[in-house]
Parts: sequence; C-alpha cells; structure tokens
Amino acid sequence: VVWIAPLLVENNCINTRQLGWNLPKYRDLIMHSDYTAIKLRFGVQTDIPYTPETNLLKYDAIQGSLFVIKADIFKKIHFFDEKVFMYSEENILAARLKKMNPDYCAAISLEDYYIHEHDFRRKNLDDKRKNTSMIMNAGHYYVRHYMHVRGIRYAYLLFSEWKYLNIELPIAEILHKIKYRMFRE
Repeated sequence: VVWIAPLLVENNCINTRQLGWNLPKYRDLIMHSDYTAIKLRFGVQTDIPYTPETNLLKYDAIQGSLFVIKADIFKKIHFFDEKVFMYSEENILAARLKKMNPDYCAAISLEDYYIHEHDFRRKNLDDKRKNTSMIMNAGHYYVRHYMHVRGIRYAYLLFSEWKYLNIELPIAEILHKIKYRMFRE
C-alpha cells in the first residue's frame, strides 16, 4: 500500500461509489457515459479485496479529496500532473504508480473517516451539464495520455459523452420532473 485514505462521509452517509476503484478500461469509460448503465451500475466493482489484519480495502485508485502518500514515491512519480486539476488526478496517480511498480496499490482505512462538505441541493440541467462536461474533459487528458486511446475509439468515446450530455441527461431530467409532479399531487 503506497497511498491511503479514510472513509469519505457525505450527507451523513458513507459514499461507497467513491471509496476507490480499479483503473478504468476503455469499456468502463463507454459504460460510464451511458445513462442506463450508470443507473444500473454496470461496471461498478462489487467485490473489494479486504485485508482483515489491517482493516483496509485495497484498490488501484482512491478518492483524492483527502489521502496520504509515501513522500519518496510521490517524488519519484513527479507529484501531480499539472495539466489536470481536480478530476482524473486519482487515475493519473494510480497509472503512474502501477507503471513504476505493478504491485503498488491504494487503500481505504475502515478505522478512519472524514466529513466532506458539499452542497446537496438538486442542480438544474445546465449545472449538471457543466459539471459533467468538466469531469469528462479532465478524463480526456487521462484517456489520451495515460490510456493512449486514439482514432475511432476516441471518437466513439466523445460521441458517447455527447449523447449522454445532450440526449440522455435532458430526458432523465424531464422524467424526474414528471415523477416529482406525480408524487407531489
């Protein structure tokens, strides 16, 4: 274990989707830009390696809002990639660590936690699009520079993301409003 983080608590709940994950493959990226797959949670890791003697959950990457990493190793991988801010940094760190040593991994400590404050009000469609677009754009850097996805595969990924942002997300928003009105009456 090279880097470790405590449990992430948001809105008085442990956020299990953001504990940690294995480095995404191309298929995972396509699945995460499909609304139905996201809602059904296809491609989400469900079997998590657990080490009872240390009370750790092991992953390739862990959420980046709070973690500790061995300083000498962090220095060897040249710290953070300065071309990326906030989104995809965890995947980039994990990819660099795996390149240095395939046995390196990250872990979540089940004995520690921290509270991550967020504004949990429901966002409007434009805010969702902006936020999702920012996440996807940061992911493009990772995809091109660390996964080396090019050509038709990269074009298909961009199309998948466009479809999600411009077709699936607006439809989901309309359905949410209809459902809200039905149960409100």
